[in-house]
Amino acid sequence: EELVGPQYERADVQRVLYDAAMELSAIGDGMADGTVYVAKLRSLLLSRRLKRRERGRYTVMLSLAEAASLRRVLHHPASRETLRGVGAALKTLPGEMRSIDCTESYAPAP
Repeated sequence: EELVGPQYERADVQRVLYDAAMELSAIGDGMADGTVYVAKLRSLLLSRRLKRRERGRYTVMLSLAEAASLRRVLHHPASRETLRGVGAALKTLPGEMRSIDCTESYAPAP
């Protein structure tokens, strides 16, 4: 069976799960016996609370029309010089955050 989709480093998975456990403990979100509802854990993992922040990196949501316009700008020959050194990427909504398109200078988050 071939596995497809995003791949994560083991250390990244461990960090996110550790951070999730710490966050759940801090907010007291769980049951008296120490278990956690799957829905609460899923909600936390998909939330922005566990996402690492990186100086100078921003996430914005665009409409489909705005994303299409930005993509045209990314590929327009006249934009090449203007976008030199600018790292930008169009990605799918949270969860998978799959990259759809990006500038030449874009570097994925660590």
